Amino acid sequence: MNNQLPHEALQQISKDLSLPDEQLPQHTQNAEQFRAWLAKQIAYQMETDMEGFLQALYRLDISEKKAMLALSNQTELPPALALADLVIEREIQKINTRNWYKQQMQQQPPPPDDENNPDMLIADTWD
Repeated sequence: MNNQLPHEALQQISKDLSLPDEQLPQHTQNAEQFRAWLAKQIAYQMETDMEGFLQALYRLDISEKKAMLALSNQTELPPALALADLVIEREIQKINTRNWYKQQMQQQPPPPDDENNPDMLIADTWD
């Protein structure tokens, strides 16, 4: 894990795990500090609302297989820390994917507008 997390990742994790904004550590750009903080938040959520936490993992699109491995203590890390790593990894993947698509959209012109292209057939004109 690199030493800094994008601010966008911090905000998205907070949103996806339904963490109040005031709980998000201020000025925490260090990935290890954030990881430790997130593991504590995850441990608390697992203790108080496991079903809600599992739903959050589903919304985050965390691999069920990886999540179950982490929850069953089959990793070298404690479950909360392993899950924190999965959450951070997934959020960074999502950010990278969004940025890639934004870049692709900027490089390609939009498709032609149907109204300005008389040669284009539209399905509802066949009636």
